[in-house]
Amino acid sequence: MGKKILVFGATKYVGRHLVLRLQALGHRVRAADPCLETMEACSWCDVELVIADALDPSSLVEAMEGMDVVYYLTAVSGVGHAPDHQIRQVEQNFRAAAAKTRVRHIIFLQPLSRVGQEDSVNFLESLGDATMTDLRVGPILGAESLLFEIVRILAHRHDYLSFLGRSLYSAMRPIALHDLMECLLRVMENPDLFGGKSFLVVGPENTSLESLVRSFTTLKGWCWQSKLIPVLTEEFLTQWLMAVAIPIEMIALMGYPVGETAGQAPFIHHLTALPLANCIDAMEIALMQERNRFSLAHWVEGIIPFHGYQVNSRAFSKRLGYTKETDVPIENLWTQVTSIGGGCGWYYQNWLWQLRGLMDLAAGGVGMTRGRPHPQDIRMGDTLDCYRVYAVEPGRRLTLAVEMRLPGMGFLEFELTPLGEQRSRISAVGYFQPSNILGTLYWNALVPIHDAVFKGLTHSIVERARVKNS
Repeated sequence: MGKKILVFGATKYVGRHLVLRLQALGHRVRAADPCLETMEACSWCDVELVIADALDPSSLVEAMEGMDVVYYLTAVSGVGHAPDHQIRQVEQNFRAAAAKTRVRHIIFLQPLSRVGQEDSVNFLESLGDATMTDLRVGPILGAESLLFEIVRILAHRHDYLSFLGRSLYSAMRPIALHDLMECLLRVMENPDLFGGKSFLVVGPENTSLESLVRSFTTLKGWCWQSKLIPVLTEEFLTQWLMAVAIPIEMIALMGYPVGETAGQAPFIHHLTALPLANCIDAMEIALMQERNRFSLAHWVEGIIPFHGYQVNSRAFSKRLGYTKETDVPIENLWTQVTSIGGGCGWYYQNWLWQLRGLMDLAAGGVGMTRGRPHPQDIRMGDTLDCYRVYAVEPGRRLTLAVEMRLPGMGFLEFELTPLGEQRSRISAVGYFQPSNILGTLYWNALVPIHDAVFKGLTHSIVERARVKNS
């Protein structure tokens, strides 16, 4: 009979893969996250959803009640890592909740970069009847993982590599995603063997970003050369990466420590006798999964993948938008969102949209002349002036892909969220991924205009919906 298992961080990159693995083994899974909508968007079957925050002791006790095993994965997320003071607070909350529930085993996954061991030793010794396993994981190498996205971008954009300096050769020990899943499962199945101990969860080989990029290009059959400029500071490196349009969240991975720097904890694969995949095998598996369109999660949750599933760049480094809460019913807001463009215009400063369309026409683009097939109904694939409808979730989300001539790729997304019977929230967000440094300059130059337009557009949608409701 399967165990009752609670997964904190179930909507994150590691968590979404783990939930399905646990279900396949016949376990009863409960997912915990502060946001119910995020869990519902995962479309799991037979997974119990609970709203809980590990920083809220009362919700933690309720979520853990009746569980046999608890995974805490939130400390390792796609975008950087949780601050140390938050992790310490979570540890204290787990200690208190474990004393009030019948949980028998807590598996705590933390980033390898959190090298201090003293807190974890105290934590391991003060959980009462429950046992706890502390796992320190290195960079994860799998389809759409943070490290894999960095390697992909650098392999496609050789000009960036010259400016990475010594960070290009910083040592790391990545672990394949499927090996990490196997380690998490074996720890859960053998609490007597792994309980009350700390382990390092890393791959079998020391490598570097330069080596990974070189291996990636070999797998793709490309020629690759880099010229090292070794005199740059970390501050200059960060600013350069931001300037050339690498998402800022990726920068945190540079200089990831090697396993030996994380204290005296043993390597978990020495105890499991698990044969670990090397980096080349892990990337081959990731590429195969992408060719088969197998994608459970992305390192940034809620990300919009590129139109046409282009794998040369899969993350947006630029994002700007505006959010407003209102007492207008969400149905009225959705009517106005789906009526935008065409004969109705763009509600706010429509002359600016038309001017931008004329500029695009002069450059050989589509401009704003295409209109829309229907004044109210909207379907995926429809044209909408200079946009094409990329995705529609009725009553919740409308995503438009920009088809103007741009030095990059952009999307405009409207999202509606119910906040109760009488309140709702609407957001208008623009996403952009520059194709080169000119794209970054283009985006930065238009930030003041986009900021004003998104704010005005959101307010105009709300006011039009309020008038229709009165």
